[in-house]
Amino acid sequence: MPVPVRQPHDDHDDDGGQVTAELAMGLPSLVAVVFMLIWMIGAVSAQARCADAARLGARAAARGEAEAATRAWAQRVAPPGAAIEITRAEGAVRVRVTVAVGGDDIGRLVPVVTVAAVAVAAVEEGLVEHP
Repeated sequence: MPVPVRQPHDDHDDDGGQVTAELAMGLPSLVAVVFMLIWMIGAVSAQARCADAARLGARAAARGEAEAATRAWAQRVAPPGAAIEITRAEGAVRVRVTVAVGGDDIGRLVPVVTVAAVAVAAVEEGLVEHP
């Protein structure tokens, strides 16, 4: 009885290098997603700091602090490069803090977003308002 001759064959598919190709495609995408998440966290953090600065400035102005002192109080908490706008009208004071996020250093790879916060406080009775 003839013995069947077995042909040598590979037990695995010929997909050598597939993992390397997938990694080469996936890794840059992962880096981009992580970079965007870090940028978003920075934007949210800047917005929170703007809100804190606006509230602090509005409280200082409501107590009757001079505009320079109010601006100094708000600037202590505001993110670097923030613009502070103080408006007084009809027994209230309004403080608006804005800052651009992104567009500097490595942040040039992401869009520039302007975040802002506004706080309004009633001027406290019996206090003399400074110009």
